[in-house]
Amino acid sequence: MGGPPRDGDGEALGYRFADPALLRRALTHRSVGAEHPAAAGQHNERLEFLGDAVVGLVVSAWLFREFPDRPEGELTRLRAQLVRGPTLASLARRYRIDERLLLGKGAQVQGAREHERVLAGAFEAVVGAIFVDGGWEAARSSLERCLPDALRLVRPPSQANPKGALQELLAKLNRPAPEYRVVEMEGPPHQRRFTVQLRCPPDVTVRAQGHSRQAAEEAAARLVLERLRAGSSQVL
Repeated sequence: MGGPPRDGDGEALGYRFADPALLRRALTHRSVGAEHPAAAGQHNERLEFLGDAVVGLVVSAWLFREFPDRPEGELTRLRAQLVRGPTLASLARRYRIDERLLLGKGAQVQGAREHERVLAGAFEAVVGAIFVDGGWEAARSSLERCLPDALRLVRPPSQANPKGALQELLAKLNRPAPEYRVVEMEGPPHQRRFTVQLRCPPDVTVRAQGHSRQAAEEAAARLVLERLRAGSSQVL
């Protein structure tokens, strides 16, 4: 019997492996070993175990940094949504991990390539393999490139694009467009913190902070959306 199939190249999630064999293992389902004895034990489950921990930590740190105005409870809920199986499986499809997954013939016939658990495990295994091959920084940067896509999967449009949602709501209420202004910048260039004032004429003004101007503006827009939808029109 011939050897197991091989994946196409040594790149995944925007990272190129120094050791492509690690990526091949991350993409190898345990069903391959049943048909190729030489591959027995060379499946991705150990890398999946490691990747699960890396994903959890990267997502937690990213949420903490991206949403400085959000309370612990909301961050916990967002993290749970981002690391759950269906979200990771969707990322596996988006970044074509599903197409490159190495399966035994039986698993292939049974549709394992479409199973959320299999795809989520493969995604975690790839992250684990990047961590082993390139270390924490490589795993962090590769995964963070995926997180905006993941966030759009789990959040309603008003949360994913609060500035756009606010613009639409104000138009429906026949109110003027919002006015954003940076009122303070502090910290060194690599740790800059912006304070933005958002005014919605005639009577709503809020301030919010973020690690970028965009993040601060989005945080301010979320605050105004919450107040307007609650029927509030007070100066905050």
